[in-house]
Amino acid sequence: MRAKSRTIKRFLQISLPAYALMLILVWFIMPGFNGCEPGNPWCLTMYWITQSGGWVGSLIIVLIISSAFAFIPLHPRARIVAFFRTLLSLVVVLGSFAKLNESYIKSTFAISRPSHQFIIRQSGSKVNLDSIYLLVVPERQKFFRSVVDTDTVHFHSIDKMVLSHWIDEAGYSMPSGHTFNAFLLASMLSFSLYELNERRITIWLYVPVIWAALVGLSRVVLGVHTSLDVTIGAALGLIISHGLLAIPALNRLLIPARPKK
Repeated sequence: MRAKSRTIKRFLQISLPAYALMLILVWFIMPGFNGCEPGNPWCLTMYWITQSGGWVGSLIIVLIISSAFAFIPLHPRARIVAFFRTLLSLVVVLGSFAKLNESYIKSTFAISRPSHQFIIRQSGSKVNLDSIYLLVVPERQKFFRSVVDTDTVHFHSIDKMVLSHWIDEAGYSMPSGHTFNAFLLASMLSFSLYELNERRITIWLYVPVIWAALVGLSRVVLGVHTSLDVTIGAALGLIISHGLLAIPALNRLLIPARPKK
């Protein structure tokens, strides 16, 4: 128990500075969307970083984490079991939160996205955003697409990939699911690297959580979330990831036991 407490403490020491870094970036350095011209290198970088926190990027990282944990047991059959057990467990955790977030949490807060506010404001539309959110997702996307496509003045200077991202992200704003995914998976990836490295702390353990901080930053830079959205999303990701590490039953389900020497 003491060893596990020390492990959790170490990972708090790794993840909390990255969380603090993200807070500094999104609250004091990059407070909100400031425009994304077509081909702008900064915006394109932020776009691909934000995509890495989506479903495709998250699945790739889940596969990496599962593969890393599969190298801990020595027996080939145990490696296969470890891989699929970790894979399925993380997919269930991410999928359950995504469903809960989109269906209940975001609807409870009912806060509109900055990108949607920007579209309505720039187009001069008199439509109430609350009424748009009452529509099913495809209808919301159709509405925002029609506004953007028919206005050739206000949106021509914004990168088309960013505009498409605004339209695809048609739900409410808070909390940020991408940032939740990033911080949860970054913590688990750091832990898998820690296990592979014979439980030694190295600088490489900080790389995943710095990536998570950049995902949170990208959500604000692209205008799809506010600083508060990513703050709460990252906090939830850290709480659940450290809960998975701290609760014995979940810890055993996700992380294979290291073979005795």
